Formats: sequence, structure tokens, C-alpha cells
Amino acid sequence: MKRALVTGAAGHIGGWVTRLLLERGVSVTALDRRPVNVEALRHPSHGASLRAITGDVRKPDALKRALDVGPPDAIFHLAMELWTGTESPSELTSIAVDGIDILLDVVASMSPSPRVVYTSSCATLGVSRDPTAPCTERDRAQHASTPYVAAKLAAEARLRERLEEARDVDVVTTLPSMTIGPRDPRGTPSNRRVAAMLKSWWNPLTLAGGLNVVDVRDVALGHLQAFDHGATGARYILGGHNLTFAELTRACQRAAGWRALPPVSLPARLLLPGVRAVQALTTRLGRRPFVTTEQVEQRIGRYAFVDHSLASEQLGYRPRALAETLRAVAER
Repeated sequence: MKRALVTGAAGHIGGWVTRLLLERGVSVTALDRRPVNVEALRHPSHGASLRAITGDVRKPDALKRALDVGPPDAIFHLAMELWTGTESPSELTSIAVDGIDILLDVVASMSPSPRVVYTSSCATLGVSRDPTAPCTERDRAQHASTPYVAAKLAAEARLRERLEEARDVDVVTTLPSMTIGPRDPRGTPSNRRVAAMLKSWWNPLTLAGGLNVVDVRDVALGHLQAFDHGATGARYILGGHNLTFAELTRACQRAAGWRALPPVSLPARLLLPGVRAVQALTTRLGRRPFVTTEQVEQRIGRYAFVDHSLASEQLGYRPRALAETLRAVAER
């Protein structure tokens, strides 16, 4: 790989994918609807070039400008909008579905065509009420818990259609779990929640349920490993550590140096009214809520646990220790 295009390069994962490519000596074109902070991505030791273009992946002209230096060997397609509860669901679906459609149209016209590494989400796998049954790449969510998940599910469905139409298109899909870590330019909801937990000596309330937490640096490296070793058409979970919400709370307390006090688990009938009131107040004040009622409703008693053994076996993927990741979030 000598030349690569990264869409969504101004985002958390996209920024780290760009950094790792530059460290490898790959020349990168970074495309995003928001201006890409080139200085934050480039290091003096990087001998490769970094070129930033502000443009929408749904606009063929933007893609053509990004590719006018010549066909890349790889395209890392991460362009997507965060879901904080205020974005338009139709806009999310448009970015996800139209973005993959237009990108593959451009790829199909290129010779030789590059390998595409498409970033989906573990949210498309669904959740379970059984913590002993983590999701694998064979699973697909039966319903969309949020507009973000709906957009990702629609994009994956469209991608499957395109691969059936043109079997010579080389696409590998990655499925990151809840991604946290350093150098988060926009302050993703996941990082903000964990950072707030690290600052509190006691997080008194928790939910029954759990999730998988992974370091953004491991996810970024997993993208490069997917390019190097992934099978065409395959999906790979890029996960980290399966944790109940109580375990995550205690891990944050330990990482911050607090004495690990046990959190209190409230039933939904008591917790939801309080979350609803806080969400209404923060929205009225023009701030993003720490957590939404919808998020709580979707997570109580459910486990978004995943099994990343396929990525470990086929890609050489190895997530780092959770404590290292939490320290990086605390220091950011």
C-alpha cells in the first residue's frame, strides 16, 4: 500500500487510521465534510504526504478531487455522522447508504480498483439478554435501536446488494464496538461518558446490562490489518473487553485512583423519569445530554457483548489492556 484515501478523516477513528497510515509511509488523502486538522495528524517523523480535502462523500465531484492524484491502493470508508439525539434520521441514512453507493460507483470505474475497508458498527449485530452469549459476525440486529443503527443496517444491506451485483469489487467490513481513547477531536458520546465517569469519585447509579469497550488505537490498527489480511466480503468484529455497567464503573474508579465503591442499580421505573428530566433540562439549555432516555431504555437488561476471535485468528488483531485505555482517556 503506497497511497490511500480515508473518508471521515476528521473523526476519532478516521484520524487514527490516517495517523497509522502515515506512520507506515503511506501517502494519504483525507476527505471529510468538516475541515481536517492536518497538523494534528501529521508527525515530523512521517515521510509520507498528507492531503486534506473538505467535501461530502455523497458528491462525486468531491471524490474525484480526492482521487485526482491517482488511484489509491486502499480506501478506508469511515464517513458517518455521530448520533447524539438531535441529528436528522434521513440525513444519517443518506450519508450511510448514498455514501457507500457513490463510493462503489467510483471504485468500479477505476482500474485497477482499490480494496475498500468499510467501517460499520457492532451495533448492527444486536444485543442479548444472556451475558454468556456474545454476538459474532453471523449475527444481525432484528430491529434498529436508534437512527444511527438503522442507517448502518441499511448501508450494510446495500453493500451486500452491490457485492452480489459486482463480485469483483473488493470490500472488507469492520465492526468496531464502543470506541474510546485519546485524541478525540469532536468529543464522541462514548468518550464523554467514560471521561465523566473517570472524574467522579463515585458513580452512584448503574444499569443492569453491559457493553464492549475498545481502544480507538486498536480499532485503527484493525482497519489496516483488515486491508492486509481480511477476506473479501467478510465482516470482522473489532472489539475489546466485555463489561457489565457495574464492572465498567469500578474499572473507571480504579483507573482514576478512587476507592472502588459499589454502584447502586436502580430499577427502570425509578431511573427513567430522572433521565428524562435531565435530558429535557440539558436540551433546553442547548447542551448535549450525558445520556438519553432512548439509550437507557435500549440498554437496561441487555448485553452488547461481542466475540472478536475471528479478527484475532485471521487478522492478528489484539486489543490492549482496558486500564491503559482508561488512563489515556483520563489524560486527554
